[in-house]
Amino acid sequence: MARKQARRRKPAKKQSLKMPTIPVRRILTPIGAILVVVTTYHVSGNLLDRPIESIAVSGPFQRVTALQIEEAISDELDGGFLGADLDHMQDLIQALPWIDQATVARRWPGRISITVTEQDGRGFHANFQIVRPIHHGVHRVVRDRPADHRFAGADLCRTL
Repeated sequence: MARKQARRRKPAKKQSLKMPTIPVRRILTPIGAILVVVTTYHVSGNLLDRPIESIAVSGPFQRVTALQIEEAISDELDGGFLGADLDHMQDLIQALPWIDQATVARRWPGRISITVTEQDGRGFHANFQIVRPIHHGVHRVVRDRPADHRFAGADLCRTL
């Protein structure tokens, strides 16, 4: 009987150091998903970033021409349809003299739409300051003193 029990007993295993297993699937699956999303984003961005085919400039042009506006933003047009910085274009257009407001928008598939509002040309003289009306009741000081103090009278009140 002792022999049968000896046969049934399992031999004692040797104690050995076992390295921990690394869950490779748990690590590589999120990394792979992130790579797929980033690659899809860049590829779709490159496919959609078409060259700018036309520029539509609208507004009442009395003192500024559409060519001056196009010349002001010509360096920004190289960026492509999605790469063009519309805020910077708007700032460049509003930096032109006589431009009050500018609105720049993208129009699919390759058009930039620009709407311009010019400043009112009427000005008046108040305490040696030339002031130009911007909106109803809002005024902007153009320069502190007239260029020639001899004409500080009625001439500056009529024209700017």
